[in-house]
Amino acid sequence: MPNNPTFEDIKKLAALLHNPKNEVYGIGLRGKPGWGANMAIINTMVNSYGGQWFDMNWKTTINTSPWEKALIDYRELITKYGPPNPTDNNYKELLKLFSEGKLAMWIDATVATGILYNPKKSKVYDKVALATAPISAIKKGSQWLWTWNLAIPYSSKYQKEATDFILWATSKEYVNLVGKVEGWISIPQGIRLSTYKNQNYIKVSPFSKYVYETIQAINSEENTLNKSPYKGILYVSIPEYPSLGLKVGTYVSEMIKNNISIKETLIKSQNDVSEQMRKSGYTK
Repeated sequence: MPNNPTFEDIKKLAALLHNPKNEVYGIGLRGKPGWGANMAIINTMVNSYGGQWFDMNWKTTINTSPWEKALIDYRELITKYGPPNPTDNNYKELLKLFSEGKLAMWIDATVATGILYNPKKSKVYDKVALATAPISAIKKGSQWLWTWNLAIPYSSKYQKEATDFILWATSKEYVNLVGKVEGWISIPQGIRLSTYKNQNYIKVSPFSKYVYETIQAINSEENTLNKSPYKGILYVSIPEYPSLGLKVGTYVSEMIKNNISIKETLIKSQNDVSEQMRKSGYTK
């Protein structure tokens, strides 16, 4: 595995390592339809293949060559070299398969490293390593960046208590408590800068420096080959995107099941997204 693989590298390795008779599959990719499910990996592929959702006038650019090339490779990887029933698989399902030694490769979130390197939770803890997200034409937008956030609704009668809990659950004290009780490999990632300077954590996590540097290097504002009107990498930063992503993700899922062709997927997605953008006032 190169440190900076291309999708051609990934396809060759997936074919070489795919061994379904022994329940080892060449690669795991999110296949469940949804803007935060299959579209997460597809969007990073589209970005890297030189595509995007919209041009600077918010005109939909799905039915284009970069999207087609990305979907061709995605379908090949997930159907030829992935586990059975690919459209049922999302992060949790693939994490389980990989930690059981049933996936040779997995393209997903670095937050999984705390489990995959943990001997209490992973059968491959001593056989796993990291590489950057694969690229095709360009590196821009090939690595996603996402956060989960803690919020308190205005309607809550316990805002002070909720605030106190959030402050504690993201504090150094909490991180240290998890390290002492569950083991330092298990402490939550991406919450505090101090985590990546904690010697107890560094000693047991060979991936910590890699993860930290990767997070620091990602640019979520310059994510496409050509200039785009939106921010985000695995999503489009407009209110309509969850609905649009689910719609396109559902078409992709039908494509994986061979119910529609890649061309039909592109045309249907293009038409539906264009219609929604017109109704929402982005275009005429």
